[in-house]
Amino acid sequence: MSTATATANKSKKKMTWDESCEELQTYFNKNGNSNVPAKYGRLGMWVIRQRNTDRHKLEPWQMDKLNALNFDWETKLEKDERSWNQMFGLLQQFLEEHGHTRVPCQFTSQGLQLGQWVTSQQKFHRKGKIRDDRRRQLKSIGFLWARDERLVWTDNRERSPGGMVDGAWTKMYNHLIEFHREHNHCMISARTLVKTDDGSAKNLGTWVIRQRTALSEGILKKERKQLLDDLGFVWEIDHYDVDRSLRARQWEELYKKMLVFKKSHGHCRIPANFKDDPALGKWARNQRVFEKTGRLDESRFERLDIVGFDWDPCGSHWNEMYAKLTTYYEKYGHCQIPVTYPDDPVLGLWVRNLRMLQTKGKVNDDRVKRLNDLEFVWDSNQMRWDTMVNHMKEFIRVHGRVRVPDKYVTADGVQLGWWARTQKTARKGKNNHLLTPERVAELDSFGFVWASALEEQWNIMFTRLWQFKQQYGHCNVPKSFKGYGDNDPHLGSWVFRQRRNTADSLSLERKEKLDSIGFLWDTTNDESPCKKPRLQY
Repeated sequence: MSTATATANKSKKKMTWDESCEELQTYFNKNGNSNVPAKYGRLGMWVIRQRNTDRHKLEPWQMDKLNALNFDWETKLEKDERSWNQMFGLLQQFLEEHGHTRVPCQFTSQGLQLGQWVTSQQKFHRKGKIRDDRRRQLKSIGFLWARDERLVWTDNRERSPGGMVDGAWTKMYNHLIEFHREHNHCMISARTLVKTDDGSAKNLGTWVIRQRTALSEGILKKERKQLLDDLGFVWEIDHYDVDRSLRARQWEELYKKMLVFKKSHGHCRIPANFKDDPALGKWARNQRVFEKTGRLDESRFERLDIVGFDWDPCGSHWNEMYAKLTTYYEKYGHCQIPVTYPDDPVLGLWVRNLRMLQTKGKVNDDRVKRLNDLEFVWDSNQMRWDTMVNHMKEFIRVHGRVRVPDKYVTADGVQLGWWARTQKTARKGKNNHLLTPERVAELDSFGFVWASALEEQWNIMFTRLWQFKQQYGHCNVPKSFKGYGDNDPHLGSWVFRQRRNTADSLSLERKEKLDSIGFLWDTTNDESPCKKPRLQY
């Protein structure tokens, strides 16, 4: 196997905690820290899990191993909270020194970009994405929500003489309607221009931004907001990147759908080919792909992980079916589940598919080991054999060591008689079948009757002949001798037929058995007591 193939197989295999920790140790030795970014791939996501959902599940020895690598236990949310409080403290210091909160964009304090932080708070406020408690804190110190007041529609401009402002608003609104008709949405970038009646160009994107700003400041007229709402206007958007904002909006909508799915189904194991909502299935698949390749935003990963999003639905389904198989094994002592298992048809199909995947080498070593622990039979032919052997053992337990009738069918519809007859044929090497010595020995171990119906009858008569000899001292049975019971076959007639069949149909094995008890093949000169005296002339 090539190195590339081995690496690919390793990447597909789910790593244990110790293996991931060793990989983190390698990263630490190379970089001097254990702050693996989310975009680093699987290791980055594993580190995030240790900080978040798995933190309280770790054993003390696991905590010690991570602490030895200077592991940073602070989550992104906790860092964000600490950073925000630190910047708010610097803003309070600025207010005490300057008497206002109009911090210049490039202003730094204690080496931190306070000006940029203030701009971010104003931006989050316009988008309606700032937390209520933070908004109250900023408002309590007189924070200015708009850096450039010229972007805000003031009451004075709304009451301009001659209704010039209202007329201009309506014209721009009509341009927005035309844009919506063409594109079926109102996600307009800041550089979108439209032509006016006099041939000049107006920036529709800037006008759209102003509507959002006016709403965030509480000065947008209700009737105007209603008109925009009727058009499907999007109020929360990053106007610097419309495409990205549209994707973010779609992500949030599908995230909400996922929560509805969880409430309805009790889990977040959304299949990629989810027929009820293909868009949701595709979205779930993309989140898993982004997580594996390190392209999933850390905040989104945390939001998905905390609600129990299933990052590996195939693995989860596999573990669920393995648990069912374990229960079956503990109950019956084997894993020979028929494909049409009536109690759980899905389990029967899953077991069959496992064998098919194994023949193609698509079952990883860890799963093979777990299945082998349950004495899983990978060969379907061997499984069929073991199943029939179990039926045969049950038949002998109930009926004793007797021949299975050719047409015998078990209670669950298994043609045991036909199978038993097939083994007898295979032992003789007929019809291109061959029964191995191991299987012959296995059948012999619990008393399988190899004789056919005719062979069994012949053996019965041979036993009666042996009994006859024990009683009379010879094997010359009179032809009229009826044996032991009115319903028994005529022993005398049977003995006569053995002599007659000597030259044609009697097998060498039967001849040897008869010879072993002193069978008399020619009775011409026989002087046994049962023979009538011949007349002498």
